[in-house]
Parts: sequence; structure tokens; C-alpha cells
Amino acid sequence: MRTVTLSVVCWLLTLSTIILRSVGEANSSTDLPSVPTVRVAADTIWIVVGGQRFPASLKQLRSPDTTGFGTTDAITVIGTNDTLVVKLGSEPFEFLILWRSDTIHEVFLPRWSTDEASFPARAALLRRHHQFGSTVPPGLPAFTYESPSDSTLALVRREFALDSIAGAGDDIARALRLMHWLHENARWDGSKDNPKTANSRDMLVACTREGKTANCGGMAGMLTTLLLAEGFKARQLICRPYDTADQECHSVNIVYSSARNKWVLIDPTHDACFQDTARNYLSPMELRQTMANGDSIVVPAGINLNGVSENRMSYLGYLAKNLFRFSCWQEIPGKNQSGRPKYAQIFLNPVDYQADLVGTIDSSVSWYTGMFTDDSSVFWIKPQ
Repeated sequence: MRTVTLSVVCWLLTLSTIILRSVGEANSSTDLPSVPTVRVAADTIWIVVGGQRFPASLKQLRSPDTTGFGTTDAITVIGTNDTLVVKLGSEPFEFLILWRSDTIHEVFLPRWSTDEASFPARAALLRRHHQFGSTVPPGLPAFTYESPSDSTLALVRREFALDSIAGAGDDIARALRLMHWLHENARWDGSKDNPKTANSRDMLVACTREGKTANCGGMAGMLTTLLLAEGFKARQLICRPYDTADQECHSVNIVYSSARNKWVLIDPTHDACFQDTARNYLSPMELRQTMANGDSIVVPAGINLNGVSENRMSYLGYLAKNLFRFSCWQEIPGKNQSGRPKYAQIFLNPVDYQADLVGTIDSSVSWYTGMFTDDSSVFWIKPQ
């Protein structure tokens, strides 16, 4: 039986990108897709870019792995028996590396230049990885939500006059008013850590009254506090890219709309929400699928970053990169090594991505536990 490995070799934004991924198990060469192949008897392939020749050891590639090369219009892949010259265009180019007799690497070569120009390639990646499964790690905790009667949340609600800010009417309209207020009163700075404060109320004071800045995680964390204080069920959602070496993820919020019986995605950093052409607010999975399908997405005309107007397609291209997989934090029983509450970071991956991790628990980090699932119904479960 043919064993499949998964590896990644990526150039970051503004550079060409090569992505290697698994294709599933195949029992014979007749099971392979009819795409160009490079046969490799040794454990090394050679990649020629920009006139320079680089070795890539298939044996040493981790799952996944990332290596960088300079930008180029063409890439030459040299195996033991084959040489393949790839001219990079706007559409992803696909080929296979056949290593020995038991391993396949499937390779995609999209050319990603800017967030706006890269949107088609990123949407294609979402289409390829559109399926989610039913694998859940043992002991996966249920998501819980603080009550608005919590002493800190009740203080925030009174001190910041949230009832007046949120106003009356539709639940998402109220949530959007809270988001807009935060966006107008706190400034984003992705180059700095969030201010160190004792609690969520002090974080709001520091960023809306004392001039401190917050990164996107801080913005989403503060909006979670505002939403919970107003009685919403809400979470901070970390949107992550395919490439695990790309540390540039994006934090947003999901707020549950009882009127619509679903989660709705909102972004306090950019003062944004997302709708289809029928003006239905979109959940994260609906936005992901809409991008994959190439359907129209409606975003507010006034999306901006610290008051500077954002280009719509550039912003959507940026999101398309970071809607590949997701994670959320959840407090779990026990204390960490510092005596503070312990947290799990729960990851939702598409089927066949990091397949060796899905269904497992990673306790190698002292202050949190990583838990990996591909079950979207568990991750997006209706709050109780």
C-alpha cells in the first residue's frame, strides 16, 4: 500500500509559492491523477529558481514544512529521471513527485503577489480543502460563555453605558453598534503587544481612554467583553492560513444571532461584517465557502484601518489567506505552571490537513493545551 506524506514549501506574500500536500492513499500507479510527474529515486530533488539551484531533501521534510526561495517567473524541478520546467501563471499549476515506490507528494504552484492579486489562488486552495469531518479528540471541552451578571462584565456594562451604545432592535444591528464604537475609540497596532492589564475591563480603559493600542487579538478580545456584557454569546476567533510558518493570522469575532439561528462573523479591526448579495449576514464557514465558490461578497463601504480606507479586494484577499483553518480558546479545569487558569486552544482543520494531528491533544506547551478536530459541527455548535 502506498503511504502518503504531507509537506509544505512556501514563499510568503509578494513571492512565488509552492505548496506540497497529500493526495490520499493509492494502491498502484494507476490510482494517480493524470498530471505531470517527477520521479525521484534518491531522497533529494533540486529546485532551480532565479538561476540558483537549491536541494530539497524529501526525507527531512516535516509535516508540514516550509522553506523560502526568491521570486521568479519559472521554476525548474529536477528529479532522478525527470526535469520539469514550470512557467508560473495566474492559475495554480499541479504536478506530482513520486519518491521511491511508496510516497507521493502533490505539488501546487500558485503565484501570489499581493492580497488582491492572490485572491483567485487562495480561493482555489479553499475549494480544494472544502471538506470537514467528524474526528474529535478525547475530552474536548464544550465552549462556555460568561454570564452578563459576572461582576467584571456587569461593571463594564455600567461604566461604558453599553445599553445606550448597543441601542434597541435587531441583535446583529446591536452587535455592530458595539463593534463600531470600539473601532472608533481604540487604535490598532499590529507591531506591538497588547497592554498588560489585570482584567478585560482594564484593557478597555487602557485602549479607549488612555491611548494604548491593541493588535487584532486585543481588538477581538475587547469586543468579546462588550458583547458578553450585553448578553450576547460571542467568541474571539483566530483565522489561520494554510502555511503553518506564516505567523500572520487574523483575530475576529463570532456573535450568535438568535434571530438567524447562526454565528455571524464581524471584524472590529476593520469595522467590517460580511453579507451575500441577498444581504444575509455570513458565518465564518459561509464566508469561506462563498469565497471558494467565487460568489459576490458585500462588505461595508467604510471598511478602514485606523481611519484609513481599505481596498475591498485587498481586504478580501487578506481574509481568504486566513480563512483556511480556525482556532478558539476555552478555559479548562486546572491551573498552569504559573498558577493561572489553564486554557485549551481548539483547532478546526479541514479534512486531510495535518491529518496526523486531528483527533489528538498536544500538551507540550506549559500554559495551554492544543486540541485538534476536523468536526465543524462541534466547533460551531449552537451555544447553550
